[in-house]
Amino acid sequence: MSSVPQSFSQGKESAVAQILFRKVFDEVTQESTPYILIRGSRPEAALISYTDFEQFQALRQQAIRQKFGQLLDRMEATNAELSDAEIAGEVAAARAEVG
Repeated sequence: MSSVPQSFSQGKESAVAQILFRKVFDEVTQESTPYILIRGSRPEAALISYTDFEQFQALRQQAIRQKFGQLLDRMEATNAELSDAEIAGEVAAARAEVG
């Protein structure tokens, strides 16, 4: 059994954890060093700078817009030969089917 009181030991561990986290936080924010957080042997999350996060979000939005644009292009090509009346009929039929 340890002669060090448990509260002292926990306090020391907490202080060490805070120092280590500050070091990691500084590397992420100042040097854009990414960290992968692992549980067991599986990567579960990433710690990245806010700038990198913003870039990731912008790329994600760009990919979504590109896919949506491709979908609209396909729909336009598919419906290019339909008249306005035929399209209105298709829309009415779809609405009736839904409810």
